[in-house]
Amino acid sequence: MKASKRLIASVALPAVLAAAYMAVSRSEGDSPAAQSEKSSGPRGDTRRIAEARAPAAKDASRIETNGGARESAEFDDEEYADLSPEMQRLMAALQQCLDDEDRKSLSRACGQIAKIQRERGREAIPASVRAKAVEAIGLFLPDSLAELVDFLDDPDPEVVDAAFDQLDTLLNDTTVGDNELSGMLVALSKVITNEDSLDSMAMAIDSNMRNSVKVRTYCQILDTGTKAAVAHMKEAIADLMEVEVSELPANTKSIKNQLREWLEENPDGEDDADFYKRID
Repeated sequence: MKASKRLIASVALPAVLAAAYMAVSRSEGDSPAAQSEKSSGPRGDTRRIAEARAPAAKDASRIETNGGARESAEFDDEEYADLSPEMQRLMAALQQCLDDEDRKSLSRACGQIAKIQRERGREAIPASVRAKAVEAIGLFLPDSLAELVDFLDDPDPEVVDAAFDQLDTLLNDTTVGDNELSGMLVALSKVITNEDSLDSMAMAIDSNMRNSVKVRTYCQILDTGTKAAVAHMKEAIADLMEVEVSELPANTKSIKNQLREWLEENPDGEDDADFYKRID
């Protein structure tokens, strides 16, 4: 199911999502190249597209990072002529992250973007720079999920579309095991309220998880999700049990008990653990 690509995220999201997702995100010790080999289709293509679109060098600039280190990068001054020198340097830094597949530099660049937006307002970062950040973030998913969600409430529709495309691809990434996917969805459910995006989440739970992980995920979202997320998961649970939503108990604890009873009647298959550990 293709969602309409509109998400609403809380301003307080980064701290919540980063904390919730730490337990399931991949180690930063893994090289982006190794992660790329394990990724399927669209994310691998994102890197190749980014490399193909890397601007021809016309000027060399020195990029000042938050840590004080100086990195060299190149950018096309004609393509970025409408940007201030500060934003040209930031754009070049993001492109360098793509070219070098440098996760740590991306974190610094995203931190710089967040700092400027806090101090000067979101409009201080041009939409073209925000879109480039989303493009770079997509290369490192799911490890960069926290950074991605920062852009889900962007005022520019094209930036939101790009962020949603990256998230939607992640939810349907066949290399992500169901336990890892569960952790991401539970974290996202704490901030997402858009019905279309919740449709995508419900589809991922239904299609990409063994029954035991599916039940656990529903139970956790019922406990910690937004009001909209809880309501949407109740609809999905009703479909799972082949009843009307109105037939579900009003009490969350009772719904969870019914889910556990359903699981007893529909246990995991013998090969499910291996299959959903990393879907081929």
